[in-house]
Parts: sequence; structure tokens; C-alpha cells
Amino acid sequence: MIPEFMPATYRRMALLVHVDLHRAMRKHSESERNNPTCSIWLECQREAVAQHRRLQSGPAFVDSATMFWSRGKSSAKPLDSEQILEAKVRDALGTSDEVTVKVVAAIAGLLAAVAYADRKITSEEAKQLRVQLARIHGFPSEHVEAVAQVLSEQALHLSATFVPRFTRTLRTELPEEDRWEVLDALLEMAAVDGAITHDEVASLRNMSTALGLSQDHYNALQEKHRSKLSWRAPGES
Repeated sequence: MIPEFMPATYRRMALLVHVDLHRAMRKHSESERNNPTCSIWLECQREAVAQHRRLQSGPAFVDSATMFWSRGKSSAKPLDSEQILEAKVRDALGTSDEVTVKVVAAIAGLLAAVAYADRKITSEEAKQLRVQLARIHGFPSEHVEAVAQVLSEQALHLSATFVPRFTRTLRTELPEEDRWEVLDALLEMAAVDGAITHDEVASLRNMSTALGLSQDHYNALQEKHRSKLSWRAPGES
């Protein structure tokens, strides 16, 4: 008898043994098969047939020689940082318009990426992040804190992975004038602590290009904020 809890691989191996015995049994004459001394062969024959039927009609088992327990359904894939941000923005806006959700999430994600360009978010940048979120048309003030918290928690992943997707969304969905405003907000974020690092400059230039804006656009906006800036080399505090 093959135990029901035996892994599928072992059960199939055992079945093959039974089938081999069954084939061997067929070589005997009718008189030998009816002989009581050959009852073990008959038992194997019956067991092989029954086991074959059970395997055909029974539930599927994990084909593993190292596990005795069937695996349950795999758990849902966890949300990535962009999906977490979009879910929070969707709740804040109270809309099912996915384009609006993606545009607002992209703007928020870029703000967080600029704030995190030097691998930390200062208290001034955290405040400015909230100010810029509140400026977004239709963004409820009571949800600013919740979205800002997600941006702070997910800043590393948002800046490292999703910036190209954010800029592509804005380039596709927004006219040039609105993208100019986004870049202006990003420069304000970088300038909020009165100093801008080389990492922030590199990040802003790349975003400007990815947003489909020219170098002249970037230079004009940079000049607007130049009076506030104290240029700082990498490593300077």
C-alpha cells in the first residue's frame, strides 16, 4: 500500500514498481496466476491499477522529493514603491482617474528624488516637500502629511528606480508649460536649504532633459534661484 502522504515523486516511483510487477505477472500462465501461492502477484496487480486510478482522479501534489507537505497558494507580490505612492495619492485625491493619479504621483516622486539626491532629507527639505504637495491643484491639505510620510519612507527606492518612469509620465501627459512649472518646483526643493550640491545639480539636469525641456529652460530657472544658492562641493557640510 502506497501512503497517501508520500510526495508525488515517491508515489510515482512506487507505482512504476507495481507496474513492472504487473507486467511480469502477465508473463505467467493462467494457471500460475490463479495459483494461491501467487496471491502476492495478484495483490500487486490490483494495487497498481487502483493506485493509477487514484493518481489520475486525485488532487495535484507538489512534485518534490524533499517535501512531504503540499504548498499553499503563493502570497501576493508586495507593492513596489511607485505603487505604494500611487495608492496613497489615489486615496488623497479621491479619484479613479488613473492619469491624474500617475501625474500627481510622478510630481511627488520627483520632489522626493531631488530632496534625497544627497542621500538624506533635511528638515528644511521635509518642510518644502509638504509645501510643494500643497501647491498641487486639487490636492487636499489634510492628506499632505500622509503622502509626505510615504515619500520620506520610499525616497531611496523612488530616486533609484522610478525617476525615468516619472519623467516619462509627465513628458507624455503634461504640456511644456506645466513641465516648466514642475522643474521650477524641483529647483525650489534643491535650493530650500540655501545650498545645492553637485549631486543635486546632476539630478536636476538629468530630470530637465528627461522632461523634454531644453538647457535654456534649465539655465533660466537656475538663474531665478541663483541669489539663494551657496554652491557646495561634494562632502562639504
